[in-house]
Amino acid sequence: MRRLTHLVALSCAATAIVLPSSAAATTTAAPTSLDFGSLPVGTQSATQAVTLTQSCTLDPVSCVAIPSIFSPVISATTGFTQTNSCPLTLVALIVPQACTIDVSLVPNAVGQITGLLSTGSGGPTVTLSGAGTSPPGSGTTTTKRKKCKKKHRRSASSAKKKKCKKRK
Repeated sequence: MRRLTHLVALSCAATAIVLPSSAAATTTAAPTSLDFGSLPVGTQSATQAVTLTQSCTLDPVSCVAIPSIFSPVISATTGFTQTNSCPLTLVALIVPQACTIDVSLVPNAVGQITGLLSTGSGGPTVTLSGAGTSPPGSGTTTTKRKKCKKKHRRSASSAKKKKCKKRK
């Protein structure tokens, strides 16, 4: 009995996907500055919104394979307050992830106030400005008072009256 041996050659083509060592993402804040105008000391301004966005700048496969994560730590300098809807982490996948930061000003002194909204290590910042003014009715006002002098008699025949004078 004779054996027949057949050799079959199989060919396989592989496609390699080369991924970057880290996904490229950008974290942006819009707008980049807020101006609250002039407010009386101790008065809170209307809030202004800042949108913090984490976006992947690579192709969708790379974004999913190696996501970029940004952990926002939001803070504002003295005089400015913030509240936010940001999660503990923003992940840049195929669709950008965003959150809103509401900022307001409560001036604690008269004069120009500048500050900064920080979003965390390596994140964008937003320039903040406004001015504190004197509260209504806090300025020095002058009141007019009348001061009348008493009648003096110099002699029995002539009596002089002194008129009241206005003082400031």
